[in-house]
Amino acid sequence: MGNKKVLIVDDESSVRWALSEMLKGWGYDPLESGNAENARKIVESERPVAVLLDINLPDGSGLDLLSRIKHINPKTFTIMVTADSTVENVVGALRRGADDFLTKPVNIAELQFSLRSGIRANRGGADDSKKLKPRLLIVTDSEGNLDSMIRLLDIFAVELTGISSLAQLRRACHEVHDLALVDVHPGLVNQTLAELRASRTHSDIPILVNNERLINEISLAGVLPKYRAMACNRKEMTELIGRRANPRSDDRRQQPLL
Repeated sequence: MGNKKVLIVDDESSVRWALSEMLKGWGYDPLESGNAENARKIVESERPVAVLLDINLPDGSGLDLLSRIKHINPKTFTIMVTADSTVENVVGALRRGADDFLTKPVNIAELQFSLRSGIRANRGGADDSKKLKPRLLIVTDSEGNLDSMIRLLDIFAVELTGISSLAQLRRACHEVHDLALVDVHPGLVNQTLAELRASRTHSDIPILVNNERLINEISLAGVLPKYRAMACNRKEMTELIGRRANPRSDDRRQQPLL
């Protein structure tokens, strides 16, 4: 059966108990810790296949613990589970290597899917072709921008859904994606983010917004934090995606799916 240990790190015993009972029902072997230092020791000794990690811990930041977990074993599938889903926390978690980010109260179906798909991907072993590919949604406002984004991401083994107009966005929001990349005119940013967050399948996924088109756009102040979106340039986008995806093993081009 392989390693089925999942570590729950949360200072609230009731949260740990509830998550532990769910994990047992799904066939996992739950481990618990109420603080960062004990969690670090458990990761070193037990080598859990996954960690459910709160950001606010009594003896330190969950983000700092995330960095230590990834240093001990970069393949440990780590899900940030917190009620404090500010843009700073989402950005910090992504940059430190978090594999997923769920808000409390946790959606049970989303947690089960994230664990199952993430653990299965990490167990692909040496055969990277068997690993699940991250599903990316690219939202642009023109065919030219879409093609440019696809070329930028062509070095990664990912599944792309590419759209070049807001008219296509609602249809795309019926699908499931792990990450959304937004590269649109400043006047379309608010509407685009609102549509994404209104979608049940995109309400909690990380959203990266190309800030190279948002320079000096005072009218957008507060919009990105409101929708928990992260502003970054294209270089930062590729760095963040590179932490979640394998390099492509062939020279086939990804194509827009819509």
